[in-house]
Amino acid sequence: MRATLSAIGVRTLLVLAVATSPLTLVTGPADASSSTATATTYYLDAVNGNDSASGTSSSAAWRTLAKVNATTFGPGDHVLLHAGQRWTGQLWPKGSGTDGQPIVIDQYGTGAKPEIDGAGQVADAVRLHNQQYWDLKNLQVTNARPLNGGGAGSNLRDLRGVGISGSSGGQLNHFHLDGVDVRDVTGEVNWIGGDTADNRPGITFKTGWDRSKNTGGIVFRGLVANPASPGRPTILHDILVEHSTVRNTSFGGIIVKQYTGSNSGVVHTGWGERSSTTDTAFAPHTQVVIRNNYIYQADSTYAANGVYLTDTRGGVIEGNVVQRAGTSGIEAYYADQVTIQRNEVYGTEPKAGGADSNGIDADNATTNVVVQYNFVHNNGDGILLCQCGRSFGSVRVRYNVIASNTRYQIYLHSLRGTTAYVYNNTFYNDRSNYLVYGYGTTCRRRTTCGTTPSTPPDPAPR
Repeated sequence: MRATLSAIGVRTLLVLAVATSPLTLVTGPADASSSTATATTYYLDAVNGNDSASGTSSSAAWRTLAKVNATTFGPGDHVLLHAGQRWTGQLWPKGSGTDGQPIVIDQYGTGAKPEIDGAGQVADAVRLHNQQYWDLKNLQVTNARPLNGGGAGSNLRDLRGVGISGSSGGQLNHFHLDGVDVRDVTGEVNWIGGDTADNRPGITFKTGWDRSKNTGGIVFRGLVANPASPGRPTILHDILVEHSTVRNTSFGGIIVKQYTGSNSGVVHTGWGERSSTTDTAFAPHTQVVIRNNYIYQADSTYAANGVYLTDTRGGVIEGNVVQRAGTSGIEAYYADQVTIQRNEVYGTEPKAGGADSNGIDADNATTNVVVQYNFVHNNGDGILLCQCGRSFGSVRVRYNVIASNTRYQIYLHSLRGTTAYVYNNTFYNDRSNYLVYGYGTTCRRRTTCGTTPSTPPDPAPR
């Protein structure tokens, strides 16, 4: 963590204790990158390459993204981009790998990671659609549309750095990103609700589920080919984003979403919403791991959430540092069995019309969520439990260090029928009149307050 407990000098300790039961945490998938004797390695060189060459050696490399995009790759193939070089446009290679033989995009040579620049002219600078078993490694990605003399927000569009999606129906597997650095994506900001009177260039309120929060750095989505006849949901399984950075991408940094059919005139499927714990229409993505990443959103007034994890069953968000996000550093929404642990989240502030500024939020219709061993400091609210849209939800908040948040260290905003077990957390409150603030239909808790020792023990190892 960036600061230690000894540097905090904790003055107040609040322990909320309840009986607990053993919990099983979801673990991240192992990376199974391998190739067979029939797999091929292809090379891309923007300076000395030639699309008429074989592409199968560094001395006979291809030159353009168009050549790669026109090629269907097979299990175990590698596509290697020359280090230190840059391509403008979209990278969308075709084909799928298989279990144990993903297709790998990586770099070769020495120097900076190769860069894909969408220049705001393509929806996804790097795209995979209706494909599976892919590893993306050691890339730089950007997708910024210039203002060209327009006013603030006039350049925001439906843009993503990396966009991975499916509309084929059924399950698509294995999307692993490792060492991918995404920056400067000028995505539009669409909010689910709100007041359309507050609309301004690049920011739109009351767009509904499907049109909202689809833009940003790295985005995973279930889609449909024909909204009038949606067929079966597409579920993405085994998503891993690790050792990557996301900087100044709007709407968000890393996003996971599912289609639901919320727009006017289309068939409503309900796949991306959750009306109850037993909702059979709910079609969440599965085995989602976001770990050991750095997300920085300070330099854009439109760059909001750090991590927006929705429509997920079985997820881990761990070891990340999220700095200066807008609205929420890490937010779970319509999700089940998600563990948020060992993250540092700080400096979250209101942005782009968003009302909140919390470090971590277990939000609407989230169940079996565990928030533990996090360092959450210098946000507006520390941890928000916004169980406020459905009359169900369950979360445990424990073993966190929550410090110097300006409004509430923990904000309970819950409806009757939801549960929140909050216990064994360490608070340092030097900026607010509140430790725990409860608001909603009902708030039931047992609280023990006391004076802390001058040097409290460290939490469990990070």
